[in-house]
Amino acid sequence: MHLEAQGGAEMDKSSCEAAEEWWRKETVAVVTGANRGIGTEIVRLLADKGITVVLTARCRQQQDLSQQSRALIEEGRKNVVFHTLDIQRDDSVTAFAQWLKNEFGGLDILINNAGLGGAKVDWDLLEKRQMDFRKILEDGSCAEALTEDEETAKECLGTNYYGTKRISKALIPLLKPSIAEARIVNVSSVLGLLKFLRSETLQRQLSDIENISEEVIDCTVKQFMEDIERGADLRDSVWPVRLPTYSLSKVALNAYTRLLARDLNGKACVNSVHPGYVRTSMTFDTGDISSVEGAEYVVRVALLPPSGPSGQNFLRAQIAPF
Repeated sequence: MHLEAQGGAEMDKSSCEAAEEWWRKETVAVVTGANRGIGTEIVRLLADKGITVVLTARCRQQQDLSQQSRALIEEGRKNVVFHTLDIQRDDSVTAFAQWLKNEFGGLDILINNAGLGGAKVDWDLLEKRQMDFRKILEDGSCAEALTEDEETAKECLGTNYYGTKRISKALIPLLKPSIAEARIVNVSSVLGLLKFLRSETLQRQLSDIENISEEVIDCTVKQFMEDIERGADLRDSVWPVRLPTYSLSKVALNAYTRLLARDLNGKACVNSVHPGYVRTSMTFDTGDISSVEGAEYVVRVALLPPSGPSGQNFLRAQIAPF
């Protein structure tokens, strides 16, 4: 669920368009949540550059993939490989990491694209009010058409934050050493900006790069889930107003991006990227740009030249505050 970016400094052109091609055919990239939409297009763009790409999805077999993803593998490409991966399950992540190590000896690029919206849509109410999904996101005047409960919150946070953290931890030991450094790109959203948290205390805690820790981030997510579980009115709380679960999941993801960038300094370049308001199933095809256009922003960050920025938040082609 990616809305339009606002503000920010334009990324230096030499850092995004005239990048030195440091990658080779032996370069291995892993893309999570790549069964459709922007994930599939990220795989396609990387493969077009000659990179070996592992397309992952929760599907158990290749024939269960979407036609879009299956075509990438079946059209004769030798550098696109499918493997099952459910980032919410420890056993799936462990099995995938072992397979990746045995098959390729590790990876150079990890793109954490898998994500869920975290809300149920009342389409009857939308039709009655003559509203569309995009309108809800923009002004919230029909927010009652979106409902969030304990089940949807656990699923959303379990994928967008905990799942991303799970797969990242499993694959970081497999990152290949390189002069260009390995790359981790977390696909985020403008809704994950700290300014949407209605608590200056939480904003300070999650922006304190010197003292940020996994425990601090987890504590914030746990506090949110406790409010969900007790049925608190999220409109009268410290949490984001629009799509609170999804937004909070991306706030946590962005904080984790900064934590990894700090801890992996010199080993990996780690950034978040908001690719824009993309027309996908998650946005019910109400986006401004195509999956291909959104994927281009993600790939551009993944392939930044050596000594490029790390610990940054890209809003499309701009570096902006978290």
